[in-house]
Amino acid sequence: APEQCVDREGHGCWAYASNHWCTPDGALGSKWAIAWGTFADYAVKGVAANQACCLCGGGAAIACRDDPPSWADSDGQRCAVYRDAGWCTGEGAEGPAWKSEWGLLADYASRGIAATGACCACGGGARRNGTGGSTPGAP
Repeated sequence: APEQCVDREGHGCWAYASNHWCTPDGALGSKWAIAWGTFADYAVKGVAANQACCLCGGGAAIACRDDPPSWADSDGQRCAVYRDAGWCTGEGAEGPAWKSEWGLLADYASRGIAATGACCACGGGARRNGTGGSTPGAP
């Protein structure tokens, strides 16, 4: 079956994944230009790529949960903000919207846990392993 369009310009899930516009955890990918805005800016009927595409952290396959679920950084920002704002990548690096003058992601750790440890979108969280259990921070 042909791939259904997921954005207002007709790009499907495969385009988002293969062009590195998104990460498997729903964050902005390394090739997403910050000038483009957010996934929501391209949503169709209120559904963006990171909600519709398994390859972008949405769809039926959810393989990770933020851990601890109530984590917030030292400024009170939660994982959803890091994901939606493009502050980090699924590989645990600063994202396209992270400003160098802010320092490192680790500088905003709370109780010894940075976004890269707590947030799926930033390469952390608790991920499902092959047996259905979860492994904190496992790839």
